[in-house]
Amino acid sequence: MDKVFSTRLDADLIRKINILATKKSVSKKALIEQALRVFINKTDDTLDNDIINRSFAAWQRDEVPEQTISKVKRAFREGFTRHASGGDKK
Repeated sequence: MDKVFSTRLDADLIRKINILATKKSVSKKALIEQALRVFINKTDDTLDNDIINRSFAAWQRDEVPEQTISKVKRAFREGFTRHASGGDKK
């Protein structure tokens, strides 16, 4: 299903799109889609499209889970006891 994508373009670029689309007997939509696909395929080497690896990589740690859990629990306890004593003393 096609979706609407709205953008402002330079007037000279729009004129060139209109001329090229007429010259090649293709719609402006087809011309722009093809140009974007060529650009994306050319630069695709720098894009990381593997969402699974990107997502799981965010959770990779150098420590074992038990160490992470211990640190979180310790930080929670310290924060709780600090505020349970009536606030910060000056």
